[in-house]
Amino acid sequence: MSGGPRPAAPGPLAGDWFRTVAETTAAALFVYDQTRFLYVNPAACELTGFPEQELLLLLRPRDLLLPEQVDALARYRPDRPLASPATRRDEFVMRRKDGDGRWVLLTTTVIQWHGRTAALGTAHDVTERIWAEEALRHSQDRLQLAQKAGRSIVWEWDVASDRMQLSSFAMELFGASSSEVPRSGEELMRFVPPEDQELIHRTLRRTLHEGKPYVLEHRILTPSGQMRWLAVRGQVLESERGVQILGVSADISEHKAAEEALLREQERAQVTLASIGDGVIRTDSLGQVDYLNPIAEQLTGVPLAEALGRPLAEIYRVVDEESRHPRPDPVTRCLAEGQVVVLAEPGVLLRGDGVEFAVRDSAAPIRDQNGSSCGAVVVFQDVSQLRRLEREMAWLAGHDPLTGLLNRRQLEGELDAALAAVRSDGRHHVFCYLDLDEFKVVNDTCGHVAGDELLRQLAALLSSQVREGDVLSRLGGDEFGVLLSDCSLENARRIADKLCRTVRQHRFEWEGRACDVGVSIGVVGVDAASGSLAQVLSAADAACYVAKEQGRNRTHVYQPDDRAVAERYGEMQWVQRIHHAFEHDGFRLLRQPIRPLAAGGTEMAEVLLRMVGDDGTAYPTASFIAAAERYHLIGSLDRWVVYRALPRLAALDEATVFTINLSGQSLGDPAFLELVMERLRSSHLPPERLCFEITETATITNLARARHFLAVVRAAGCRFVLDDFGTGLSSFAYLQSLPVDFLKIDGEFVRHLTGDPVQRALVESIHEIGHLMGLITIAEAVEDEETLEALRAMGLDYAQGYLLGRPEEL
Repeated sequence: MSGGPRPAAPGPLAGDWFRTVAETTAAALFVYDQTRFLYVNPAACELTGFPEQELLLLLRPRDLLLPEQVDALARYRPDRPLASPATRRDEFVMRRKDGDGRWVLLTTTVIQWHGRTAALGTAHDVTERIWAEEALRHSQDRLQLAQKAGRSIVWEWDVASDRMQLSSFAMELFGASSSEVPRSGEELMRFVPPEDQELIHRTLRRTLHEGKPYVLEHRILTPSGQMRWLAVRGQVLESERGVQILGVSADISEHKAAEEALLREQERAQVTLASIGDGVIRTDSLGQVDYLNPIAEQLTGVPLAEALGRPLAEIYRVVDEESRHPRPDPVTRCLAEGQVVVLAEPGVLLRGDGVEFAVRDSAAPIRDQNGSSCGAVVVFQDVSQLRRLEREMAWLAGHDPLTGLLNRRQLEGELDAALAAVRSDGRHHVFCYLDLDEFKVVNDTCGHVAGDELLRQLAALLSSQVREGDVLSRLGGDEFGVLLSDCSLENARRIADKLCRTVRQHRFEWEGRACDVGVSIGVVGVDAASGSLAQVLSAADAACYVAKEQGRNRTHVYQPDDRAVAERYGEMQWVQRIHHAFEHDGFRLLRQPIRPLAAGGTEMAEVLLRMVGDDGTAYPTASFIAAAERYHLIGSLDRWVVYRALPRLAALDEATVFTINLSGQSLGDPAFLELVMERLRSSHLPPERLCFEITETATITNLARARHFLAVVRAAGCRFVLDDFGTGLSSFAYLQSLPVDFLKIDGEFVRHLTGDPVQRALVESIHEIGHLMGLITIAEAVEDEETLEALRAMGLDYAQGYLLGRPEEL
């Protein structure tokens, strides 16, 4: 094993093929430094018994050693420079997870692993060999002590009489009793297997005929059925007594077992070398080939028999991937420098039949016992498929796989470069942000396959309408971007309008269905006065949104004083603040009293939501509710309030009835209904102490789902307040169909109650109709005593406003 070829350490660009080889080879591979493991393959996990994550995250290399052998690994420092001897072998006991110790042969090589110096260790379990070698040493020791301790048989055989005398150790050697020990050559043969008897006879005839020493190894079979090997040496002695052979027989069974173990180890090494996925070529010190493994034969197209003795360059012909010029011979450099050579870039291996393979390779010196280079080994891997994947990945890194256009990342790079250039060259470009109109209809009615096909068709259509040199990209979903080079805003508007017309006129048909889509385009100039990349993209997005708000399928050109875009920015800022508040616990719950206007009435209070900025500024719900509704965040706010408020209300030691506002989006969300019911159960809040406030406009918009929500929650014991009543056009028409308990009259009517007879009449009529329907009436926005007395005179049940109490922390 020590003289055979060794796999080379992975270079900086060899990670993928190295990982492929490492995870399929039977050898245990470790990449480590002084403090931790950087990589282990499956065979390493199997050898140590530790899972990969424990090795990489929890263990140090020294943790795998027995305490008395910690220094064995420390002798080799992976931070030594590559100019020092690159490969080292150590044998030591490795500690497994189950506590067992296994002898391993660790071949260690200094490598560069992702920019850092580390060690690559290849470990083989040599426990059986070590045990066999130890057994062999013990056997040899016994042979040396045979004369002193009687561990060997000293025997004398009289040829003529066939009588045989054996020393006292014979009983143990033959595993027989004193009466069973052979006393003649004939009896001895009964212990010898038939296949070994001819060998004994042949050796004996030669000894007697030629006078040569009697030397052989044969087996005996003990009475217990155990097979043993004997090493027999004898010498013919002629005397007046006749011809005798004097000799010694030693039990070499353990020696034989060690030999067989070593043979199996060598065979396993050869099988491993032949079965790994890398090509391996070994050369002598002159660079002439003396070995190829089967993979090398396959890739080079040259059989081992034809390759022996030929220069490496004739067998392993590699050219540069780009220039196609022959690459330098790695073995020549390896032998000259005496260290591992890893070629940074892959090359192309030319096989004799014209087939080519992309290969990554390295060469390592083979050293003799004196440390001198006696040859080299080249290890190379077919990375043709990997190179194809690398080229595909490089293309995908900058392109949209569906349409083939540049992707958002590439477009942003182009736009960023344009912004950097215009500050020095004074040129003017334009960026257009395109968002398809009604694209969701195509996906919903025809399916996503149809939507993908429409995107491909529109990509080709848009590509045909932009100028040469312009940059068209798909930003994601149904959004596209166009960077118009050296273009004025006036010309850009004409191009954008043409794109709008082109998309609108495109007729898309799918399985007999015809679908029409449009496109809204935001246009923004790119010149020395432009801001950052993010600002340009944001301005274009806002302008596109304005185009949609103004009717869709049109163009909106961004101007620095654009009011519509400014409003869009304002809403986006509120959206960012809402997200920030969710992430940083920026919401607070408050309560405002709702006072009964008659004695003995139940106290009520409305739960209000405030958002607190990082600077401590408190924002009432009215300031951010419009942005939350437009960008579909209102449902998240409702969930936050219900989740946080119900346990707090349950903990209050009072009989107050609390009201919580809900949006129309939440009324139509089955998941929100589940949340309300779950929090009612888990908080143990009595349902009669809880009311939900809903607006008539939100309820009418989602009437069917609102009725279901109200029915389920009312069945649980909660009640409902119809908020802002009177602002809708059909309030009284829908009132009978909604199962509510309270009417809260809109504050615009109440606020002008005492100075406007019409407003007073409206409030009175709402109150009277509410009472006729069995509803409790609440007036909001009560801010002065005169209004309060007027409401009390009308007979209203409750009032709410700053006069009766301002919001305070819940």
